[in-house]
Amino acid sequence: MNRRSSVFIRIGLWITASAFFGCAATPLVKDTSQWHLRSSGAYDTFRGRAFYGIGYAEGLRNATLLRATAVNRAREELTKVLDGYVVELFQATQTTPALSVEEDEQMIGGLVRDAMKLAVISDQWKDPETGGLYALCRLGLDRFTQVLAAQTAILPDVRAAMAAEAENLHSMMAQPSLHPNHTQ
Repeated sequence: MNRRSSVFIRIGLWITASAFFGCAATPLVKDTSQWHLRSSGAYDTFRGRAFYGIGYAEGLRNATLLRATAVNRAREELTKVLDGYVVELFQATQTTPALSVEEDEQMIGGLVRDAMKLAVISDQWKDPETGGLYALCRLGLDRFTQVLAAQTAILPDVRAAMAAEAENLHSMMAQPSLHPNHTQ
């Protein structure tokens, strides 16, 4: 085999591998649940109770930048949902006046920050009409309660009361299921 044939074989293998692996990009999942039509919030889903942040981006020609923007917006939305949830949870379980507003804000902020470390981008969907990209950021209630249990900055009795109230508050906040075949 001569040098020229070897180069063509290498190029052919590279093109085949690129097409097969899709340039290592995360594939967009086909839309089956219509989640992109919903808003961010708390949901009872077929995968369990969870918090969802939905981000959207359009008008960017660079696919990587479009994806990063949608993902960042989904994470921002989930952060807003969790912040509101934690404030409500903290207020529902607060039996004595807080020592200071700053300490409360630090505890709430720390809990939300730690919980967001466990949040995942679980789905993406590209709108064929607009070219816009939706991203879904998810955090299960079970993962949130694990983070809550590990918070040493929150007093043990307050932490226990928050853990006991977490499911009830999520049920009050929960929106209809994201699963298309689920009836409530």
